[in-house]
Amino acid sequence: MKICFSTLGCPDWHFPEIVSAAADLGYDGIEIRGVGKDVFAPDSPVFSDERLAASKAMIEKNGLSVFCLDTTCVLSLENGYSEDKMRRTVWLAKKIGAKAVRVLGDAAPEPGDVDEALVLKRLKEATAIAAEYGVTVIIETNGVYSDSKKLKSLIEAVGADNLGALWDIQHPYRVAGESMEETAKALGGLIKHVHVKDSVVENGKTVYKMTGYGKLPIKEAVAALKSVGYEGALSLEWLKRWNRDLEEPGIVFAHYIRAMKAMVK
Repeated sequence: MKICFSTLGCPDWHFPEIVSAAADLGYDGIEIRGVGKDVFAPDSPVFSDERLAASKAMIEKNGLSVFCLDTTCVLSLENGYSEDKMRRTVWLAKKIGAKAVRVLGDAAPEPGDVDEALVLKRLKEATAIAAEYGVTVIIETNGVYSDSKKLKSLIEAVGADNLGALWDIQHPYRVAGESMEETAKALGGLIKHVHVKDSVVENGKTVYKMTGYGKLPIKEAVAALKSVGYEGALSLEWLKRWNRDLEEPGIVFAHYIRAMKAMVK
């Protein structure tokens, strides 16, 4: 398995800082969920026509991969999906060599009221667009789709070869009450990318912690992934962009890779 971090965890870093930190700390690559003020990666100047080639060269020169490029698409929201945004994202993914692009079926971690027919329709559209560029779409275990069996049924209903699952290890465990083994077995080979985080629940609220300081059974998740033959990335999703009170990325990223390398051995 490979180790990477999401740029969600370093919202104040410039792109060269992101790449240098990943390389210096020994990461295999990064997951791009915005750069600086631009949450929608195709809007970032570092991926403009003038700078795209240099940005890609910087990634490659440092021996890194882009394991996932996150869209801003939320398939269940009326204004959460557009063909233009999807096409711009998969075009960028192809240009920088990203292995997959992420979409959400539900808006929030907690299950909401979702028009499942609309999600199915839009996911078919998204995978068809991505297929034109040779890109894989991954949909996250989030909201109502924290239920791994429901997510698997959705993926099977779409029936696209370029569609898989992004397993966020927190959501099925906390929201759907699944063990790590249950989720891994349910999704199996559909798992194309993994989000790792750690947390505790205090007074009904999720409080994020550095890896190993929370209550999520991360070791069990890694073991479950090994049991289904997963060889993709374990991506730290540190929610610093949304919660500025969390610890600084330099500290967290250095700790994460040490902790995960020990678990993956």
